[in-house]
Amino acid sequence: MMGNKRKRLQSEVDNFLGEMPDFNYDQESQSLKGDYLVLDDEGKYVDSYPLIIRLTADYPFAPPEVFDDGKNEPYSSDRHIEENGKFCLFYADESWKYYSPDDGLIKFLHGPVREFLVLQKAYEIEGRWEGPGRAHYQKGCFEFYKDEFGVTDPRKIHSLMKQVIKRKIKGGNICPICYPEATTRIRNCHPELLEFQKRASIPLMKGSIKKLETHCQNNRMPYTY
Repeated sequence: MMGNKRKRLQSEVDNFLGEMPDFNYDQESQSLKGDYLVLDDEGKYVDSYPLIIRLTADYPFAPPEVFDDGKNEPYSSDRHIEENGKFCLFYADESWKYYSPDDGLIKFLHGPVREFLVLQKAYEIEGRWEGPGRAHYQKGCFEFYKDEFGVTDPRKIHSLMKQVIKRKIKGGNICPICYPEATTRIRNCHPELLEFQKRASIPLMKGSIKKLETHCQNNRMPYTY
């Protein structure tokens, strides 16, 4: 299995370097480093960005980490770049919406990374973030799950997260979003919960539920019934 993983990784790196000759691969750090020429949706030149693409130990089952290599300094949360230059491309728990293990590095680069860099260019011009984005840290966790489940009560959000973690969301169950106002079945009113449970990373959600609890405690909000 480890041999197959190494072969796949090498194959992906070779394909990437074949299409992106301005990049170099450092095997020790498993990082690709180089200048990325960014084009907009109409194929017009936007800018060139020096990037570091780090393949994590979980790759390809988790997306690579992408870092700015000095272009956007000073970094700030306003433009969704962490202090170490790491791009906040999306909230970790929803990464499956933007990345699949079958995508490969090129699709990832030309997809969410390119879109993020187009927004960075707009930030340079307008001085404000023009794209979608969430708050950071614990507040961002609350915002994501509030939007994902379509509820604002942190107690219900907390309960839903617990149920997903325990794999208790079943199509024939009474919908925990609609209850007690209605007693419809999940498959008839919120079937997207079934897809979310299927796609969700349980280890990430366990970390997120702690963030939610911290957010509620800091803001004196109840999170259990």
